[in-house]
Amino acid sequence: LHFDFCFTMFSIKALLVASIVCCATASRPRSSYQPPRPSPSYSRPAPPPRPSPSYSRPAPAPAQPSYSPPPASQYQAPSQSSQQGYASSGPQAPAQYDFEYAVQDAYSGNDFRHQESRDG
Repeated sequence: LHFDFCFTMFSIKALLVASIVCCATASRPRSSYQPPRPSPSYSRPAPPPRPSPSYSRPAPAPAQPSYSPPPASQYQAPSQSSQQGYASSGPQAPAQYDFEYAVQDAYSGNDFRHQESRDG
């Protein structure tokens, strides 16, 4: 058992050394790329041409649109039957609304409570 373990460790070490040697001796491919060299002479670029001033009469304003009166209304007042759904029986008092909220900490035991009620 001891022999097998030592042989395995030796094999792993030999494989590791061989792979390091292969990587170190491997040659890198040479690149044929050469960066561009600047041109030996430079001349100042010609200035841009200036447009000759030209003045012309502005375009005439568009004609004013003519509007016709709106068409006669086709809508009619709502019928009495459609207004009966919301008939009220006189003035009403506003609804009574109660809301309670409490937090009972007891050193972060947290007891969150709330209560709501509405009358009306």
